[in-house]
Amino acid sequence: MTFTGFSSVCILQYFLVSFTILFDVLRRFSIIIDPMNIDHVTPHEQTLSELGKRLARVRKQQGYAQEKLARAAGIGVATLKRMEGGQGGQLESWIKVAQALHMAESINTLMPEHFDSPMAEVLATRKRRRKNRKNAPGSVWGDESS
Repeated sequence: MTFTGFSSVCILQYFLVSFTILFDVLRRFSIIIDPMNIDHVTPHEQTLSELGKRLARVRKQQGYAQEKLARAAGIGVATLKRMEGGQGGQLESWIKVAQALHMAESINTLMPEHFDSPMAEVLATRKRRRKNRKNAPGSVWGDESS
């Protein structure tokens, strides 16, 4: 299929290049925010900042003003502002806000009741074996047969 002398492949390439350039411009001007992945190496301050940004985003998506959400959660507006500003907050305040936003089930993700980690099980087993070897009476270095 051709449009006035251009193949559909050329038109598609043009749109892809244009979209890529537009995406770069929007990202540079912080119009598009890349989601941050929080993991075990993320600095504490950066984690609090990201959680605060996420809280503000969810609050706005659900149509809450800060005052209204603070009232619904039973916390002070200043506390909510600190939380959204990445300055922390007590765990109890975070729980109240999660409940007010109807997101209490997300607490299970934060600290699951059962955490199955194959690596943690292997490490715990090794630790128990070492401890049992140390406490075993009459054991001698290199005497694993007993």
